[in-house]
Amino acid sequence: MSPLNPVLGETCQRYAPDGTKYFAEQITHHPPVSAGVMEGPEGKWRFEVIQEFKANLNGHNSVKAHKEGAIVITLFDGTQYIVEEGWIQIDGIVYGEMVINVCDKITVQDLTNNIEAEVVFDPDNKEGAMSKLGSKLKFWGSK
Repeated sequence: MSPLNPVLGETCQRYAPDGTKYFAEQITHHPPVSAGVMEGPEGKWRFEVIQEFKANLNGHNSVKAHKEGAIVITLFDGTQYIVEEGWIQIDGIVYGEMVINVCDKITVQDLTNNIEAEVVFDPDNKEGAMSKLGSKLKFWGSK
């Protein structure tokens, strides 16, 4: 969740007709860190994030990217979730068909009910995880 083409201090604000509000800001340039808050209608849910964007060239035609930092989701009843995202690989940035693969895992922790889920993506899937969601639920249960 970051503003498009962020410049230090640039903000992005949106107000949806249903009452959803969104605000994001580029808070540092080196390292690139963005912060954002989204709140649902009547405060039914809140989404908060502070993430640092990291990327590495992986050969001459691909990039490996990661947003470091957790996403916190809070529901109106106080239930709170923390979401941590994994790495993605983007192939075909210079030539060929562009393919995006989620190469790691996404972890969701329910802090209120003390449960956790981990979705593990297949890094060998050359068709792209975004075009064909080839994932499996690795673990769901109490900590």
